[in-house]
Amino acid sequence: MLLRTAVAAIAAVGLVVAACGCGGGKSDADRVSCRSDLIDRANATVVQRYYAQGKLGTRTVVQRELGQGGAGFFDDGGEMVPYPRLSRSRRGQFNRWMYGNARVLHVTRSAQRQATKDATDRADREC
Repeated sequence: MLLRTAVAAIAAVGLVVAACGCGGGKSDADRVSCRSDLIDRANATVVQRYYAQGKLGTRTVVQRELGQGGAGFFDDGGEMVPYPRLSRSRRGQFNRWMYGNARVLHVTRSAQRQATKDATDRADREC
């Protein structure tokens, strides 16, 4: 009798945990945020690589396109600060430039498509 009561109590706790979304699973919002972050990081890697290869113009051009505070996207050696090291607000500013600048999109579109596909596949496994 005691065993049956314990099993019933464990089953009830399991149902409550499953119903509330608690436990090992992530919420939908967490999964969306994880997926978006992976995609943005992958695309930023592409864009920053293209800049390093000279395909997006000079620092002056890119800095101007990034807008106010554009100099903060570069280190003392003229290299772009890696995307993961940017503050949240700078990431937002970088994303607006990366996704909203027609010239940047034209140059990087194909590589960004592949990066998005790869990041989406990764997100399916990790998020």
